[in-house]
Amino acid sequence: MLQFDFSLPEAEWLKSINAETTWQKEIVDFVESWCSSATSFAIHTSGSTGTPKVVEHLRDELIQSALRTNHFFKLDHTSVFFLCIPVQHVGGRVMLVRAMLAKAKLICVAPSANPLQYIERNEPITFAAFTPMQCFEMLKNQESAILFSSIQQVIIGGGKISDSLLALLREQPNAVYETFGMTETVSHIALRKIAPQMEDDFHCLNGITVTADTQSLLQISIDNDTVIKTNDVVEIIDSKRFRWLGRKDEVINTGGIKVFAHQIESKLQAQFTVPFFITAAADDKFGQRVVLVLQSQEVAESLSKSSFETLSNYERPKSIFVLKQFDFSPLGKLLKKSSVDHHFLTRIDL
Repeated sequence: MLQFDFSLPEAEWLKSINAETTWQKEIVDFVESWCSSATSFAIHTSGSTGTPKVVEHLRDELIQSALRTNHFFKLDHTSVFFLCIPVQHVGGRVMLVRAMLAKAKLICVAPSANPLQYIERNEPITFAAFTPMQCFEMLKNQESAILFSSIQQVIIGGGKISDSLLALLREQPNAVYETFGMTETVSHIALRKIAPQMEDDFHCLNGITVTADTQSLLQISIDNDTVIKTNDVVEIIDSKRFRWLGRKDEVINTGGIKVFAHQIESKLQAQFTVPFFITAAADDKFGQRVVLVLQSQEVAESLSKSSFETLSNYERPKSIFVLKQFDFSPLGKLLKKSSVDHHFLTRIDL
């Protein structure tokens, strides 16, 4: 564990830092660079939607992003921040900046599937950020689940929240939010409340407005200046609210009918106890066909057309791919294309 008290003079908390492990040194290196007034910082993208790359963020961009979140959650010098995600990526970097700007206390632990295993039950935490994978692991552990519910405000990002995890999160008594953002937007730009009362729409933070182009792809305006075009298909409610429908690269056009992979996955979630996902494959007649991807040959062989009665005709998988394993990014995001390209075993047509 590594702890900072940013309410103290800089010389005091810098002197008290003792970084022994790699993850601790990465945190300290960034904090020292920040305190030396570095003007830009290189941040690695997750690689979940393409080849990982390095994005350069200006100091002021990180500041404005951190201030937007601190303002929304009313975080200040009385707050206790919790960092448990890698600082090579934007989510970890911005959490450090939020704590420094708030002059608050910050507790850091090694990134892991269950980061709350390192925390005492009586440790008060005001604000924490987790990935869906971490939430799933913490909530199935009784002790960690109790600690999770005691955190005043939780944000979740870095990957898709499954229906089964969403059901667990909706039962939480504390404030839990799903985030929307990417490395290019310097962390999240919008939030959707999950608990205690769930909302359907993402709400933009201060200084953020949204529109959609002719293909319904989201366009984000930051402080009426920077405009970022995305591959996210959305329904715009107004300039500050939107509903996420899916990613353009996950829209499957089968015979002229467009279906979303993540919507099909949601409908099948309760049906499978083994890891799976939906993707597209080329089809001579329809252009693309829906494909179910599994890690279990046994389960794949047990399925037939009648196994997908909850789906429309266009949503029903026409083939099943069996993979040896799935690939994930360091933040736990499923890498669909990499998984199929590198671990394909067999194909079963339905």
